[in-house]
Amino acid sequence: MYKWWQNWLTNNQHFTKENSDYRRIVMINVTLSLMILVLLGYGVFNLAIADYPMAIAELVAAIFAIALLIFFKLTHKIETTSMIGTGLLLGALTAVMLLDEQQTYIYVWALTMPAISFFILGRIRGIIASLLFGVFTALLIIFYAPANGGPTFDLLGFINLFGPYVATSIIIGYFEVSRMASLDEMRKINKELRVLSETDKLTSIYNRLKLDEALNQEIIKAEQSRKPLSIIMIDVDNFKVINDTYGHLMGDSVLTQTAYLLRKEVGNTKIIGRWGGEEFLIICPYTDLETAGNLARKLGKLIEVFSFDGKATITISLGVASYHPGDTIETIIRRADHALYEAKNRGKNRAHESQEKAV
Repeated sequence: MYKWWQNWLTNNQHFTKENSDYRRIVMINVTLSLMILVLLGYGVFNLAIADYPMAIAELVAAIFAIALLIFFKLTHKIETTSMIGTGLLLGALTAVMLLDEQQTYIYVWALTMPAISFFILGRIRGIIASLLFGVFTALLIIFYAPANGGPTFDLLGFINLFGPYVATSIIIGYFEVSRMASLDEMRKINKELRVLSETDKLTSIYNRLKLDEALNQEIIKAEQSRKPLSIIMIDVDNFKVINDTYGHLMGDSVLTQTAYLLRKEVGNTKIIGRWGGEEFLIICPYTDLETAGNLARKLGKLIEVFSFDGKATITISLGVASYHPGDTIETIIRRADHALYEAKNRGKNRAHESQEKAV
């Protein structure tokens, strides 16, 4: 039963809790479902007591609510449904107040408007809808109802009727503003945590975890689109010598500056991260082996001529591999690693393209 209700509220799991409008989606489904049940119940009751105008209005409104709910289930259009749904509620409440002029308690239903409009429409539009409906209802009570034989209110009665409406609007409005502020703060914190979880602390580029995720996504894209994909594995040559000669702080500086130079050169079309230690990985979507090899040699020359902190120069070795059908993260990384090893064996400070096939 619980699973069925969850599917109903989320349009059969089309929306999840990760969706920023999840709460609105649930409220739309709950509001429309309750509207249908209440309007159908009152419509049948009024038919039974021969109050046909009221029954027709309620049943027609119920039919519109059913149609709107079906529309929402099929299209998942949140904004359209929320606007039409609020308008439908306004129309239904107005019709009930106009048709049932003799009963003062009918105006109590107006108290549902602030809560529903705030929760479904949000802060700004919720305030506007509640204000307009409150003014309309006040005008209805002051001018229309007395002129058409409806109930009349003295000043105290009017205050007692609209006091709860205003108080409810203020309380719900304040709650919604506070909730949205908390939600914005939580989103900001979550964004910062996500950045921290996928960023290498030293070099401020992607870490191994993010590289694994990005490479897996690019392999899937390459498999589906049949477009080329290449990767470049980079290792700083003789890094231990840097640490032993200049100290570990200098070693950290070399890694940080190397990451900066590489990222600046490859731009936003490539994905770069620290693979581990003094190794870096560049993922090159839509890039064949030859183009990636040329880029690797360009990067090698860039690093070779750079003076780190004005006192040290380094070189890098690079291994290049391209995606083949059937590749996994492990197989393409293995080929790039073999190519890097070959570049080291041939004297370092060079790039080598893998000619291996997928295993």
